[in-house]
Formats: sequence, structure tokens, C-alpha cells
Amino acid sequence: MLLIKTKKFLVLTVFSAIFLVTRIPFLGYNEINPDAVNWHFRAEQFIVGLKSGDFLKTYQHYHPGVTLMWIMGVPIELNRQINPQHRVYTESNFLIQHQIAKYSLVLVQLALSIGLILALKDILGFKKSFLAVTLFSFEPWFLGNSRLLHMDVLLTLFVTLSLTYAYKYYLRRSMVLIVTAGVFSGLAFLTKSVGILSLGFVLTILVVATLRNRVGRKRSVLYLGAFLFSSVATIFILFPALWVNPKFVLSDILTEGLRIGTRRGHEQVVMGDTVDVAGPSFYPLVLALKTSPLIWLGIGLFIFTIIKNPRKYQSVDKKFILYLSIFYLIYLLGMTTASKKIDRYMIPLFPWLGVLASIGITQAFTEIRSRYGKVGLQFSLLLVTGIGVLYPLVKLYPYYFTYTNPLFGSAENANKIIGQKPFGIGIPELKSRLVAKYGNGISLGFIDKKPMSTIYPNSKLFDIRETGTSKYNLIILGPNEEMPKNVTSGKFTFVQDDAMYINGLEFWRIYIHEPKKVI
Repeated sequence: MLLIKTKKFLVLTVFSAIFLVTRIPFLGYNEINPDAVNWHFRAEQFIVGLKSGDFLKTYQHYHPGVTLMWIMGVPIELNRQINPQHRVYTESNFLIQHQIAKYSLVLVQLALSIGLILALKDILGFKKSFLAVTLFSFEPWFLGNSRLLHMDVLLTLFVTLSLTYAYKYYLRRSMVLIVTAGVFSGLAFLTKSVGILSLGFVLTILVVATLRNRVGRKRSVLYLGAFLFSSVATIFILFPALWVNPKFVLSDILTEGLRIGTRRGHEQVVMGDTVDVAGPSFYPLVLALKTSPLIWLGIGLFIFTIIKNPRKYQSVDKKFILYLSIFYLIYLLGMTTASKKIDRYMIPLFPWLGVLASIGITQAFTEIRSRYGKVGLQFSLLLVTGIGVLYPLVKLYPYYFTYTNPLFGSAENANKIIGQKPFGIGIPELKSRLVAKYGNGISLGFIDKKPMSTIYPNSKLFDIRETGTSKYNLIILGPNEEMPKNVTSGKFTFVQDDAMYINGLEFWRIYIHEPKKVI
């Protein structure tokens, strides 16, 4: 027993080390996404609200991002108390505070990932639970999203933990398990309002189970109440704005989320065409393009084996898979029917894909061992780990966010299927490149200047959609961005002078102006 515990501890230690090695180096310098700039301001206001007692200030956005503001706001405030020179954001200290926020977020993600392994082991067994979390944690695109200062990975982990603990409650009636499920459901909602789906899903299952359980109905009602109470208590305790005006805050979260999420589109490039509202094929394309061949190999093995010999899977596996599948298909359907479609909204599906793939791969390894012995198993493990995991992690470092499935060909070809958004990727490196080649303080024009504005003088940055061409010396365009009409018809002609490539894609195009020739 001690040996088994020691092995598990070592495995989790190795997992933690690789988790941090793939996330901590170059963290903060790999991107400054526009939403992160907003969340820095919101977290600052959140802390101001806590310190001043103006608790309504802790409501900053309909998402509502409360967990993210706690995670990044507290350590940034501690740093400001220790280093007074950091109390105001400047172009010289932003990256320091950006790193602090990201380090904090990554450490929370690590703790939640280990917690998920331990939670899943009672359902799938340690090997499959470890493999499932490892598979999706080191999926290049998922990893890239975990390095963003954003909420999608945080939401994913909270939702999956909530679903897992609720299922564990189904296996073994326990007040601790159902309360834990409630806490994680509350945290999911506090992260993004769409997290209410996990709360509603578990609540619906509990209500149905209570109605069907005629013998122990009173006890079931008690558990149902415990889940609901722990969810609501978590939301209210961590969200001080609800202490002041709960009716306004909750109604605004739900109405704004509905208005923006379901009624307003989001510009995307799909199959080379720019559309405001992407069609129903968008998310299947995203899942195919942004997941690795290893995940799909595992899912293929799972489907093949369960069709060929369903008896090889324990009944608890099938029930758990059905349980997860129902939830994630509901989530996928909801996201597909919404008019606002963003590729990152598929991140919550990765744990589900990881579970399916882990079962398929585990079964395949069992077959290999029975036929070819330990040597065959070890060779297979090395092959899968080397080609499926390590190679893309080394090749794409540190810009995992731009990952596309190699089965779709080059990065440029993948960009024609689903257009890559700039999203502030490589902005610090871009600044260094511009300063080295063109000098410090040169005037720059962007379509979205917000990411660069955090580390570059604002007086030297211009929005090319609104400002005349005489104001800036260079124009920088990201992938799938085009020159606006006011530039093409302006006083100067801009010609491409340089480009910054990221993982095979011409990511940042740099244009320099020259006077228009008079004919």
C-alpha cells in the first residue's frame, strides 16, 4: 500500500513538474491579449471595491469573472503594497504585474488539475484518470489557452470537477461529495455565467433522482438542498456585489449574457470568408483543427473497441461516459445555436475528449502488453509520448495558442479553414523587433492597439481605422487583418517591409510608409 502511494505521489510530482515547465517559462511575454488588458483594469477596480467597502464595484462584467479577479487581483495588490512603484500601471511595469497574475492563475490551474486526477480515480481508476487529465492538459491548444490571462481553462476545470463530484455522489451517497459538487458549480458560475449550465444540469439530475427515489426521498431532498445551498453560498460569499444589490447584479449578468451571447455575432474567418455569424459547422471545424491526432486516435480506439467488444468496459465507465456525454453535447448544442461563436468556447469539451481518449488508449495498451509483452508496451508508450506529446510541445514553444492539427497541412492552410485571430500573441517580442529595427519611439498604427498600449508609449500608438496616415510611420497588421479604406486612400502608400512568423504563419506584417507617387 505504501509503495502504491509512493508511486502515485511520484507520478503526480512528475506531472506537476512538466505542467509548470510547459507553462511558466516565457509566461507573460508570450502574449498580451486584449481581454487580459481589460481584466487587469477590472481586477484593480475589484480590489478597490473590497478595500473601500464599495462592494458594487466588485461587479465589473457580465461574465462575471469573479474567480479570475480574486486570483489575479490579490497577488497584484500584495506586490503593490511591497513595491509602491507598481501601484500605477505603466509601460515599464505592466509585464511584471502581468506575470504575477499569470503565475497565480497557472498555480491555481495546477492545483485544480491534480484535484481532478484524484477525483476521477474513484470512477476510472488512477491510471485512466491520470491519463485523461494528462492528455487534455498537454494538448497544445489547451496548453496555449492555459497560458492566457483568461477564464476558459478555469471554467473548464471548475465545471469538470463539479460534474465529477456529483457523479461520485451518485456512486456513494455522501454529504461531503454533494457539497463539494455545489461549491465547484458556484465557482463555475462565478467564472463565466455559462457555468450555470453545470449547476442546472446537476440540479436537474438530483431532482429527477429525488422524485424516483420513493424509499429515501427525505434524505434525497436533504442532499438536493445541500447542493443548492453550497452553490448559492459560494456565489454570495465570494461576490460582494451581491451583498449590496443581488437583484440588479444577477439580472444584469443573465440578461447581458443572453443579449451578447445569443443575439450578437462575432466576426470570424471561415473557409476564407469573413462572416459576422459563423454557421453550425464552425465548432466541429474548430474541434477538428485545434485538437491533436493523439486525442482523435484515442477516441477512435475507444469507439472501435466498445463496438467490437463492449464487455471490456466496466458498467461504471459506460454510465460515466453517458453522463458526461449528455452534458457536453447539451453544451455544444447551446454554443452552436448562439450567434456569438469563438473558438475558445470549445475548451470546456477537452476533459470529455480526454476521458474518451484515455479509455481507448488504456485498452489499446492492455492489448499490446498481452500480445507483445512489456517491451512492446514500453515501445508504444515511448512512441506515443514522443510523437504525440513531446514533439509538438517542443516545436511550438511558447506559442501553443496558434496550434493547428498537422493533418490539415501547413499553418497557412489551416488559417484558410478557420482564420487565426491576432489576440495579442507575441506582442512583447514584436515590440522588441520593432525597436531593434526601426528605433525606439517610432509611431505605430494598429487595428487593435490595446495590447501594445500596455508596453509602448500611448502617444505613439494610433488606430488606423480612425487616424490619418500622416500620424504614424509603421502599420502592423495581424493575421487576416486588411488595410482599411481610409489608409488605402490616404496621403501615404504603405508597403510591407518585414514580417514576424509564429509557428509557420506570417503573423505580424510590418508596413512602412512612402509618399504616394503622382502620375
